[in-house]
Amino acid sequence: MRCVAEAPSGEPEKASRGRRQLMLNGTLTPLVLGGLFDGVLGSEGSQERPQGLGLHQYGDIVTLGLCPPVPNCVSTAEDLNDDSHFVPPWTYNPQEGRGIRNPATPEQAMEELVDVIQNTDCDGYETNVVTKLSDYLYVEYKSPRLGLVDDVEFFFVPEPEGSSSLSRVDYRTSGRANAPKSAETQRKRIKTLRLALQKKGWKSVGF
Repeated sequence: MRCVAEAPSGEPEKASRGRRQLMLNGTLTPLVLGGLFDGVLGSEGSQERPQGLGLHQYGDIVTLGLCPPVPNCVSTAEDLNDDSHFVPPWTYNPQEGRGIRNPATPEQAMEELVDVIQNTDCDGYETNVVTKLSDYLYVEYKSPRLGLVDDVEFFFVPEPEGSSSLSRVDYRTSGRANAPKSAETQRKRIKTLRLALQKKGWKSVGF
């Protein structure tokens, strides 16, 4: 199951521009997953869930959302030269590892990811798996001291038919309003999860 909102195609002269500029110049419509996001915070939710969560379609590209113009967010959807926000994707079937010997299925990889999220301590943050689909996972991380909530998403990029895919997983992690104005917490969380996933055979693409 996947619901993707499609942004209108840009004008021809926009095609040669950077991906982020193309996205920001277009009319963006976030993914809507029915009632899957409704009522999760309940009466204790002091922070509103931000708009723009989920998948977005820009022309032929389906990806997670870009970061807002704040520092406390990182995403694989950003341009490679954006040192402030870009992070490299992961693969659960690296060619120099189990991708050759014993490839994991997407279903197996999703269970590995959920297991790591639920059993890996990231500075004491509480985890709440909000939405789990076959190719998309949305998790809230809540600070044990201040109650601040971070939104973390993962997307299992579909493999083109007949391609030797790296079984890529994109991700995005962002703090909500009033969160510290730095991506240190976001990057530290991603590193902690990456190191735990490495023990299961995963690898960061490019690093």
